Amino acid sequence: PYVESIDGVPDAAMKTLNNKLTQIASQNGFGSRGGEFILTCNVVPIDKQAIPTIPVQYSLDLEVSFYVVNMLEDLIIDEIAVNVSGLESNEAKAYAQAFMQINPRNPQIKAFMGGCREKICQYYTDKLPALMAKAQSLATRDDLEGALAVLGTIPEGIPQYADVAKMSSEIYVQLLDKETRVAINQAKGALEVLGDQTEVQYKLKQ
Repeated sequence: PYVESIDGVPDAAMKTLNNKLTQIASQNGFGSRGGEFILTCNVVPIDKQAIPTIPVQYSLDLEVSFYVVNMLEDLIIDEIAVNVSGLESNEAKAYAQAFMQINPRNPQIKAFMGGCREKICQYYTDKLPALMAKAQSLATRDDLEGALAVLGTIPEGIPQYADVAKMSSEIYVQLLDKETRVAINQAKGALEVLGDQTEVQYKLKQ
């Protein structure tokens, strides 16, 4: 989920909208904050007016459009629009009230996210040979963290994920071995320094 700001939407209401984006992602089985896809949105006022009551009330009718976007290819995977409304004592509160009406478990939103999941899985299924080759190349060059990062973008929902998990496990073991060797060498160096210091102290005492 990602959206920084939207023209016309008060900053005070953006937190509510961002929370709704996160809920839509998490409650529909999407947990990643990395990779090539984002869930974002746009807000278009259908009707906005100040009602001359005492105190003044602000009425809003909004169309909130949600998009799943492939950032790498600048491609909209799918989109959906929902209508919400708010009535509050100021504009920011009216926007926030309207955004609170967005239900992440709404059948329309669930179907939208389910369709996006299928398209994303198909995208990674098609790219899998290239991604695994890239990860293997990075691992061969001893960039084990980079290799794991590439494999970490691949969702578990693809049919060939067992191959991804196996490669990830093998590279992770290599990374642990590498870190262990570094730790052992650091420990040996520290012991050598400690030994030299102990020898100097012993000679000084004599």
